[in-house]
Amino acid sequence: TSRKAIRKSPDGSEFCRKADRATFPVPLRYSEFTKRRRIKLKAHIHITLKNGVLDPQGKAIEHALGGLGFAGIDGVRQGKFIEIDLAETDPGKAREAADAMCQRLLANVVIEDYRIDIDE
Repeated sequence: TSRKAIRKSPDGSEFCRKADRATFPVPLRYSEFTKRRRIKLKAHIHITLKNGVLDPQGKAIEHALGGLGFAGIDGVRQGKFIEIDLAETDPGKAREAADAMCQRLLANVVIEDYRIDIDE
């Protein structure tokens, strides 16, 4: 909407008239809101079983794919993918936080490996 379309109602709130029919609230200071908005980072965590640890789900998937006619399938490993939105602006601190989450809860570090990717 243009600046001309924004009006003030008798109670002082701002509104916008669209074709002189409907009115709805419009934030006047949207640019100020976006300046204060923090850029959030996203952690992508891939968790897989370590080499040497038996993967019965991987074997079941491999067997099922062979039964469906897919040839040349060997060594299927099954894992987990976790995506976390972080209220952090520094990628280094975001990686440290995601690493702590994996160490304490998300991964069983005795039998699982994990890889962390940080994106905006």
